[in-house]
Amino acid sequence: MIIDKLVLHNYGVYEGRHEIALRPQRGKPVTLIGALNGSGKTTLLEGIQICLFGRSSKFLQATKAAYSAYLTEAINRRRRTESAAVTVVFRSGTGAKKKTYEVTRTWGIASKGVSETLQVSVDDEFDPDVTERWPEISERFLPSQLSDLFFFDGERIEALAEPARCSQMIREGLSNLLGLDLITDLDRSLLVLDRRIRSEELSSESLKKLEALEAQKELLIQQRGGLEQEKGAVLESLETTHGQLASLRRELETQGGELLSRRDEFRAKRASVESEVNDLRSALIEQAESALPLAMVSDRLEKLSELTSSAVTPERAKQMAVSLSSVVERLLKELLDQGHINAASRSKASELGQLVVDSEMALKKTTNIDCDFQQVAMAQSGVASARATSTKLLVQLQAHLAEADRLDALLAAVPAGEKVDHLIESLHLLENQEVAQHKSLATLDEQAARLQRDFEELDAKIEHVLGEQREFQAQQLLTQQMRTQLLRGREHLEVFQERMRGRHISRLEGFILEGLKTLYRKQGFVKSVRINPADYSIVLELEGEGTVPAFKLSAAERQLLAVSVLWGLAKASGRVLPTIIDTPLGRLDSKHRATFVERYFPRAAKQVILLSTDEEVVGRYYEMLKPFIANEYVLSYDEAAQSSTIENGYFPGYKEAA
Repeated sequence: MIIDKLVLHNYGVYEGRHEIALRPQRGKPVTLIGALNGSGKTTLLEGIQICLFGRSSKFLQATKAAYSAYLTEAINRRRRTESAAVTVVFRSGTGAKKKTYEVTRTWGIASKGVSETLQVSVDDEFDPDVTERWPEISERFLPSQLSDLFFFDGERIEALAEPARCSQMIREGLSNLLGLDLITDLDRSLLVLDRRIRSEELSSESLKKLEALEAQKELLIQQRGGLEQEKGAVLESLETTHGQLASLRRELETQGGELLSRRDEFRAKRASVESEVNDLRSALIEQAESALPLAMVSDRLEKLSELTSSAVTPERAKQMAVSLSSVVERLLKELLDQGHINAASRSKASELGQLVVDSEMALKKTTNIDCDFQQVAMAQSGVASARATSTKLLVQLQAHLAEADRLDALLAAVPAGEKVDHLIESLHLLENQEVAQHKSLATLDEQAARLQRDFEELDAKIEHVLGEQREFQAQQLLTQQMRTQLLRGREHLEVFQERMRGRHISRLEGFILEGLKTLYRKQGFVKSVRINPADYSIVLELEGEGTVPAFKLSAAERQLLAVSVLWGLAKASGRVLPTIIDTPLGRLDSKHRATFVERYFPRAAKQVILLSTDEEVVGRYYEMLKPFIANEYVLSYDEAAQSSTIENGYFPGYKEAA
């Protein structure tokens, strides 16, 4: 089923006739409709359901609104004396069997209430038979009980993130998909018939007991109904509280409330960094008082080192010459005393020795600087060490100064307490309210469990009383045969239900796992999904974490799971149907908006219609979705005319999403 066109006439905020083409294109399943709140987004979603299902529309059942009252209010306020109408044109079937259906529902205010007519054309020809049997035929295309799997708003994703609501959706979805609600009704009817047959054989005393027990059971039924209503009210309040908390936290974050809560932490870090900066500066001053200044004349130190390694002062040169001459004279005297040379050759040897002394001294450079080579070497080593230490200290100082600047910027951004005090106070009140609501839910669950035990005890007593039968010989055989057939029928129904549930639960687990793997970026993170057939609770097997119940997941992970369950139920229906989502990103946190835009919306169905505000599918989210968009529209509300119009294109100058 693909919706090609929607036509509104004097419906809601749409005065006069308005037409919108919705047909998708190959590889572009998305129709994106933008509108500010109050411009008619939800009206489009309701209009499609009203046209197709009439009084069976699921959203009317949820609000318990009277159908005639809704139709009256749905007529444009400026055209109350005229009629209103909604037309949906869609295609269904494949190949040669594909047909185009045009469904038009028209209504107006008459003297005896609301007058309503329905017309259905098939391939551009009015078909009276299809028109008359439309409530039955429409169920072939899209059963009204399954419509909320395909037509829903973004708030429902947040509500379904609660594990209890998610399990309830699975229970109801499977029952609607398999028609198990009809089987359950049949089983109850067989049970009532069985008890009626047996009650006809009871004594007057047993009948009185049975009547008293049935009266008690009726009272328990009323109490259970009251508990369910109360629990529903608490769940609705809890959903409202969650929405208010999310909105308040976003506002508090925008106002810098998180920075205020960390102000003392920033101040302590700033003081610590300031102390370390002072220590580093003191250390640098100490280095400046050491050999570090000599680094400024390191080239001259190098020359001085070369000079001291081979040069001496004139005074020392004289001393060295005298010392060398003395050594030569002692050596010659020793040689003469030992007879190695004679007195004649001593004079020549003395001249030769002096020549050696003169040659040695000629190798020495003379300088007026009196400096030791070892001292110069020590000075150079000290300069190198001081330079390395100072460089390391400077790097540390720059890092600490940068951290000090960052902390100063954070402290400057901390708002004054009085600017966010009221937000913090409101947040604490809502958090306390949320805790109280959870406690109320727990109390109601305990009461429901006690009522269930009372039900079971009463049923046991009723069965006991019914067991006290008087045997009427004339009717005993017939009664027994009837009961045998009834019990056999109930047993077959029970086996049938169990097999159907087991088979479809297994399929649904596979579809949910497929959806989670699509939504999660880490493909191997979720290994398997298991649904408990007793209470329909979900358990996930995660990589490296083992089995994790749904209620232990984070809020964001529960949102992904809720969408995967919706997606899985839609796939399990085996129907090719459009998916229409009102306010698609309204209840999603910023971390998961991109996931939905990139991974869910382009794959949700062959036709996806998104009704977005100017704070959702905009900015980078719009750019991500753009390749998959076949049609773009914007709904504009004219205050003067008190009517909305449908225009081609999307929000002009769209802004970045939050």
